[in-house]
Amino acid sequence: MSKQELFYKVVQKDHEGNWRSAFVTGKLSLVYKEKKWTYPVIKNSKIFVFQDIYCAISFGKVIKLDPIIIFECLAKKPEEIAYVCNTRYVLENAKKFWQSPSLLGRGPDISLSPPGSMTASAIKLIKIYGT
Repeated sequence: MSKQELFYKVVQKDHEGNWRSAFVTGKLSLVYKEKKWTYPVIKNSKIFVFQDIYCAISFGKVIKLDPIIIFECLAKKPEEIAYVCNTRYVLENAKKFWQSPSLLGRGPDISLSPPGSMTASAIKLIKIYGT
């Protein structure tokens, strides 16, 4: 593997054994495969990752994951983002957010991004952290 910067993705296993986002569930949840690039399905959207393992672990604790599973991953076009859309189950709200995330710094559906979070245009899971 080349010397690319590593990021971290907090995931969970679904009932079919697929790796999925630990935060976004239902229709909006992406399926991640090890060593394959995953791209968002909502137009203009991004995938959230963490730039720091400790921030990823903290996020797993905040959303009460047990166990907390974190993958090391590669990210295409990583960039910081200030806000996130809280309504993770509502497709229309997510679409509106990604149409103009810079304008949505207020309102009940928007909150500050978790510490250390970033977005990427695609990610590739490498291996489970610590293995």
